[in-house]
Amino acid sequence: ISEQYIKNYFYRRTLHCMNEENKEILFFALSLGELMLCNGGEIYRVEDMMLRICNSRNISGINVFATPTVIMISYNNPEKLCIFNRINLRGSNLDKVSMINNLARKFTSTNMSVQEAKKAMEVIRRKKQNHIVKLIFAGIVASFYAVLFNGSIIDFFIAFILGVVSQAVYDYFNAVAESPFLSNILAGFTIGFFAHISEKFMGTSIDTIIIGAIMPFVPGLILTNAVRDFIYGDLLSGSSRFFEAILVGTSVAVGVSFGISVSCLINILFENI
Repeated sequence: ISEQYIKNYFYRRTLHCMNEENKEILFFALSLGELMLCNGGEIYRVEDMMLRICNSRNISGINVFATPTVIMISYNNPEKLCIFNRINLRGSNLDKVSMINNLARKFTSTNMSVQEAKKAMEVIRRKKQNHIVKLIFAGIVASFYAVLFNGSIIDFFIAFILGVVSQAVYDYFNAVAESPFLSNILAGFTIGFFAHISEKFMGTSIDTIIIGAIMPFVPGLILTNAVRDFIYGDLLSGSSRFFEAILVGTSVAVGVSFGISVSCLINILFENI
């Protein structure tokens, strides 16, 4: 008998001992918590929401533990069961976080069935961001930050274009490679490379353009969540988010530096021809 067979046997036996409705609520709470965590929800908010969902249906003996990469829920009354999901990709979608909050409040304050709640959760999960709007606002953020740092009208338009292009590069490689750090490096490379070229051929301010264009990639939400996790005593998740913010900022800086270096090298080669 294989080890996997034994694990599956005891897993099915434990589930069989639980009430069917309680099982559905347990898996629903885990799925909803995972969805919130993947979209930028704070650790304390995720754990509190999952506990409230279970308590609203009088399920006792529930423990919840979440980090930025793993989320777990356990049931200890009368049998023992622990379920966990691995979080591979994380993003920032505060619209979905708000919708998940509203769904959880509705579920805990009304007699909403688990089936209705699951359907509402799937609607939230499948909701797509409008990428055109996202790119446009990335350009707006970049361009107005360039003006904020005394940029000219040319700097404004170049920063807008680079904001749109770098965000498109980030979204593409993040979807293909599923590596946010690699995507940040490539987005930073795009910014540094074309900002240096625009300075050479259009007389723009490279510093102003780079400052504006990297603003959509500054890990402000990650750092804010890290501080909140520390305040609420979630030291493990707070440390994880803090170092993630450092890595994100470092990857963007490395990409910008590499882009400027490549642009300078190409410029020197053409001058020597």
